[in-house]
Amino acid sequence: MSGQVEIIVRDLKSMEKNAIKITGPIDVVAYDYINSTSVIGRFDPSDDLDEVDNCYREVNDIIAFVHGDAMYVIPACEIVRTMLRKNGFHTDSYLHVPFIWGEYPKAESKQWEMLKNWQSFQLEKDHILEEKRRKRNGGYRWKSIG
Repeated sequence: MSGQVEIIVRDLKSMEKNAIKITGPIDVVAYDYINSTSVIGRFDPSDDLDEVDNCYREVNDIIAFVHGDAMYVIPACEIVRTMLRKNGFHTDSYLHVPFIWGEYPKAESKQWEMLKNWQSFQLEKDHILEEKRRKRNGGYRWKSIG
């Protein structure tokens, strides 16, 4: 991530600062592989915001969460899940999660690319920590289903 601003998630406030913040309709860009063109669409979370404060949902490694009058979207990794649970957020299976099919926010495309790179780094760290934990606990454990 040289030459880029480092993404640090220490608390809910820093996570919100780094996530894509959506308070109204935004343009999203998707790539049409059949016609080799970019397609611009709209995403508007306004209807969801009132009913799902302090909720989150994860789909296809993307997490959307609602806090106050905004929806925040950030790539999923363990630190994000932990931060949301620690701050009292609960899951909502009806919350719409944008950007799950490769589309991205038009105005924040550079920020989204940076977040996706950060996610790759975090997932690698998560994997290393999980492997260390497994080694400490004696490896993989399988339970037979009786």
